[in-house]
Amino acid sequence: MSQEQTISYVLITGTTSGLGREFARIFAQNGYNIVAVARNEVLLQWQKQELERQFGVEMVYIVKDLSAENSAQEVYDEIKHKGIDIDILINNAGFGSFGRYVDVDWQRQKGLASVNMLAVMQLSYLFGKDMDRRGEGKIVNIASIASFQAGPYMAMYYASKAFVRSFSEALHEEMKSSGVSVTAICPGPVATNFERNAHMINSAMFTRLRVYTPEVVAAKSYRAIMNNKAVYVVGWPNKLLVFLTRFCSLKFSRVLASKINLGGGRK
Repeated sequence: MSQEQTISYVLITGTTSGLGREFARIFAQNGYNIVAVARNEVLLQWQKQELERQFGVEMVYIVKDLSAENSAQEVYDEIKHKGIDIDILINNAGFGSFGRYVDVDWQRQKGLASVNMLAVMQLSYLFGKDMDRRGEGKIVNIASIASFQAGPYMAMYYASKAFVRSFSEALHEEMKSSGVSVTAICPGPVATNFERNAHMINSAMFTRLRVYTPEVVAAKSYRAIMNNKAVYVVGWPNKLLVFLTRFCSLKFSRVLASKINLGGGRK
């Protein structure tokens, strides 16, 4: 398929809910075929039927847990076996954890590092080499406004997003001369299952800060991706927050983040 491929393929991780689902919809709506990676095959089958029926595109899915060892390589190998060239890679899969670092289960911390960082690194490396060789392509990594400061009681999550943003900015500069753009998307709180999975339903992060819907975040991000932005902060309230952090001391920023994260976050 790769030699005759004329229709573009977008690989999206974590497609069965939240932001990943909306990315799949908006790219399908714009005529892209979708390669979806997620853990739940039933939801992937349902998503395939919906997107193919509604938008007339092809959706290929791969059932994979990206926290598992060698999972990123297995995703790459399966896509190459199918003869598909990936034009746009969206590293969307990720999750958070809440609590004192030493109190959170180590396996959860390890899984967070694997999904939020290692999978992003390896998928960007594998598909980035292909894009670099072809002289075109886009890599999109989902960071967060959390990437601009330390986050007590969500230490691993904030740190992982800081890594993603820094990593993406560096790749953007390295690869732009070869025709490959790399974009870090930095949303604030998004109305998904993130807060439930991270045990933060009542956190001030989701009760006092501006919370955007996945549909809005995906639509705004799509335009930034197509315009080859290096870093895109979603929404003016979040842009203002990021701007203000430049004038705050590191101590003030981390104490404020601590209070926001603790604001009802414990169950």
